[in-house]
Amino acid sequence: MALGRRGLPTALLGVAVLFAAGCSAATPSATSSSAGSASEAASATPVASVPASAGPATWNPTGSLAAPRAGHTATRLADGKVLVAGGFSVDIPTATAELYDPASGTWTATGDMTAARSYHTATLLPDGKVLVAGGQGWSGSDYPLLDSAEIYDPVAGTWAATGKMAHPRLSFTTTLLDNGKVLAVGGFAAAAPAELFNPASGTWTATGSPREYRSGHSATLLQDGSVLISGGVSGLAGPVATADLYDPDTESWTSTGPLHEARWAFASATLPDGRVLVAGGLDATSQPVASAEVYDPDTGSWTATGSMLEARQSAAAVTLPDGKVLVMGGAIASQASPTAELFDASSGSWTATASMPTAHTNHQAVLLLDDTVLVVGGSDGINSVAAAELYGP
Repeated sequence: MALGRRGLPTALLGVAVLFAAGCSAATPSATSSSAGSASEAASATPVASVPASAGPATWNPTGSLAAPRAGHTATRLADGKVLVAGGFSVDIPTATAELYDPASGTWTATGDMTAARSYHTATLLPDGKVLVAGGQGWSGSDYPLLDSAEIYDPVAGTWAATGKMAHPRLSFTTTLLDNGKVLAVGGFAAAAPAELFNPASGTWTATGSPREYRSGHSATLLQDGSVLISGGVSGLAGPVATADLYDPDTESWTSTGPLHEARWAFASATLPDGRVLVAGGLDATSQPVASAEVYDPDTGSWTATGSMLEARQSAAAVTLPDGKVLVMGGAIASQASPTAELFDASSGSWTATASMPTAHTNHQAVLLLDDTVLVVGGSDGINSVAAAELYGP
């Protein structure tokens, strides 16, 4: 896909203020294993019980990053600390990384990555190290898409290059499989098959492709070990409603039920019963939506559920210990938002909860070991931010 000003894919320039306000690039889906997520965005969020006496939740500041950043990753390590790496800082990608210590509520610098990158993915490996891959780099005059990957060692606090992907990728997903390998899918690049990273050998191998090449989608590890790929943008076809399943045992792809509504840049979370929630995002006309739906792995189908209180895109979602899903921030009516809401799967309804002190979009959210939620970085709609906040009783 052609890239325009500051490396933003030209297809997204019309919604740049919505999708990457102040940050200059497309963001991964909320459930990108970076998350995540994201990771960590997006694998199932650990679920535990909480005392019934827990009071109303609030947001509280918890230190600040050394430098503002958006399009970064945030990964909870085995010791409970959170690694934040890369992202756009004052309009160019950075190689810097920081650690958050929940015990002290402070941030400290750790080793720099081997390459500056943003809108990459980060995946916690079984040995406690973190794999970072792809994204958008900085050459001094341009924003190239990256095929490189590297691994962070939390004991040494250092990064080491590992095998490169076969294709550069931006706004893609990586998911840790039950067999310890990492599945990479999609991204803004020439159509390319999915790839598997083997930590034992440090190499990537092709592993077929879902029926559509996509970006801005979600990837969710299901309870049976398969991976659900949902929605996103598929090249010139635009936003899609299709969904596919990856079977790690056979390394094969099959179609599953489509979403009721084509969407991308949406929030997604795994519910305690193994179903998958998707909410908000941008529709086929690039307008924010409030609708939500739930995927049932047993039937392979999606069911519409209650709509969010506000139409938002590029929000973050975390499954809380009580089974509710917290969706926070994102862009609402072209502006970064501080608002947050809770989804109750038992009733299919949404309720407002406390707003964040700072408006965040293109941010990261992580469930900590003490069951509070850390939100860090992103854009306030104009500039990248260094703010970090905790949600909890």
